[in-house]
Amino acid sequence: LDAGAWREASHRRRFLRDADPQVITGNPTSLAELLDGDLRDVVRPLALFSGAMELSAPLRAALEAAFACPVIDVYGLHETRPIAA
Repeated sequence: LDAGAWREASHRRRFLRDADPQVITGNPTSLAELLDGDLRDVVRPLALFSGAMELSAPLRAALEAAFACPVIDVYGLHETRPIAA
């Protein structure tokens, strides 16, 4: 979701709007992008899954408040997949 990865700023907004994801997975850095003003009102996920990095309590609270859905911090290994949440 890095804004610099899109040809135009509006493309990532349009992509998420059209995909209308019910569940979004990512790491804390990518999920924090959803809090950007141009994306916050586009998606209405039923759940957010964070992995690969530690999810801070303030970021979790901000995501829960913004999207009114559970934010699940998943711990796992490549060999075993998720093992704790």
